[in-house]
Amino acid sequence: MTDVIDELCEELVRGEQLPSISIAVGVGDAIVDTRSYGFADRAERARPVRETPYLLASVTKPITATAVVLLAQRGLLDLDQPIEDHLDGLLLPRSPAVTGAPTIRQTLNHTAGLGTYWDFHYADRGQHPAPFAETMERYGFLFREAGTAFEYSNLGYGLCDQVIAKVTGEDPAEFVRREVFQAVGASTGWVGAGYGGSAVPAQRYPVGPYDPYPDFDSSHRGASLAWLSAEDLVRFGLSHCGSGSVLTAESIEQAHSPGLPADGNGESYALGWGVRRSGGTTILSHGGDMGGVGSVLVIVPEHGVAASVLINRSSSLGFARAVSNTILDSLVPGFTPPVATPPTPVEGPPLGIGHWSGVISTYEGEVPVRLDVEADGTVGAAIGSADPTAAIVGAREVDDVFPVNLTLPQRVPTRDCAASAETTLCLDIEEHRASGAARATRRGEPDGRMADCRSHWVQLTRS
Repeated sequence: MTDVIDELCEELVRGEQLPSISIAVGVGDAIVDTRSYGFADRAERARPVRETPYLLASVTKPITATAVVLLAQRGLLDLDQPIEDHLDGLLLPRSPAVTGAPTIRQTLNHTAGLGTYWDFHYADRGQHPAPFAETMERYGFLFREAGTAFEYSNLGYGLCDQVIAKVTGEDPAEFVRREVFQAVGASTGWVGAGYGGSAVPAQRYPVGPYDPYPDFDSSHRGASLAWLSAEDLVRFGLSHCGSGSVLTAESIEQAHSPGLPADGNGESYALGWGVRRSGGTTILSHGGDMGGVGSVLVIVPEHGVAASVLINRSSSLGFARAVSNTILDSLVPGFTPPVATPPTPVEGPPLGIGHWSGVISTYEGEVPVRLDVEADGTVGAAIGSADPTAAIVGAREVDDVFPVNLTLPQRVPTRDCAASAETTLCLDIEEHRASGAARATRRGEPDGRMADCRSHWVQLTRS
């Protein structure tokens, strides 16, 4: 790496007040460079070292996917069998339009039909996740037929944890630690709510003048709660380039094969990996964006290159991506960073003019919802007994699974969503009917912690 990397990272630590950045690069079968900046622990003025593990957030997904593909390689499961076959009789709730069942492969590539979801339960508040079966009965809803559309789903990777447990008869975290981390030489590897290894982890920090994050748990550990040092994350990445891999070449090919064709941005998703082409080269990567975390792992199998960037602060994924793009620019001939197509502004009414009414289905019963759509494009909306408020009409994303998005400052009135500050109605539209998801979210809490998002089935008709 060049001095450009030092200059960029030092400027980010200083100008963006990032606690620390740790970087590693591997080529072939060797770690060729590691660098770190700032403090892994601000209070102790402790610098990151080569063994400092960071929470990875969603970079956990390719790790969990590798464990599942490994089980398929050993003949213990079939990636194309229904995932419900390994859930001890648990059947996922379905919309009226869903007749089939998602496979394990579709669950790993986010085409199972599950909705957007995340939850976090903080140790210093005495919070714990509900039993997983209860969470799935409430929120493991199949909104559309499997294999028809991409929707990023943490719960799908929570389901894959259950599959690992069922097939192996052991804790998924222990299986991953032994059969993936140790097998590729990643000695700092851990999965769980808090780091349990022998190294000293990087403290996590919110944006702003807040105390460090406490440990937290989640219903979807397999999506979010792996820990590794930057070097060990690169060792895992190099294993997907063929160096010391636990997977055969055939299994690696399966893991890197997208579930659907590329979207309007030229991107697709395989088994735990985002995939895109750059200058004739295939780039695989995953980012993590969570409370106290910004992380990136990127690999270029045909060049045998892997790079990781780990930051221990919220809202730092964009900075991690900027650093990883600068690294690849120096290592991969013809590399070009991804350019996202901006959302298309909505002109006119987002759905048919008139009065729409229906229900949001929750585990506590059906909740009325009403929309009044005006000719000028404004929408008044009300959930339950609340007074109507103006909804914010979201711009249309490229290949968005739901073409209409309406956000209103009202909550879904269940105990689970008591802390939610808003609800976004994400709708597929027919002439006089609409259906989709009501996502209850809170964008954050006063102390900078990340809050939850839960999706519910919603149906509307126009009178």
